[in-house]
Amino acid sequence: MASTTSSGSGDQLAYRLFAVNVRRARESKGLSVPELARRTGRKVEYIEAVEMAQVTNLKIREVKVFATALGVDEADLVGPQVP
Repeated sequence: MASTTSSGSGDQLAYRLFAVNVRRARESKGLSVPELARRTGRKVEYIEAVEMAQVTNLKIREVKVFATALGVDEADLVGPQVP
């Protein structure tokens, strides 16, 4: 599982971008946090921490898990906008 420790400012920006994109994608699909947790196999508290950019050191496989659960491309979650 990913760590919740802080990292460099550039990394923090990337985690905030990921957090915003996950939340936007989830909301645009009409999914609740518990439903996203179910789809990812993660705990609700973890999803909430991701959406608040409190989870750092995310691995590529985590991005893939979220992308699959949300029905978006991985690039949509790490890029500047979710379509």
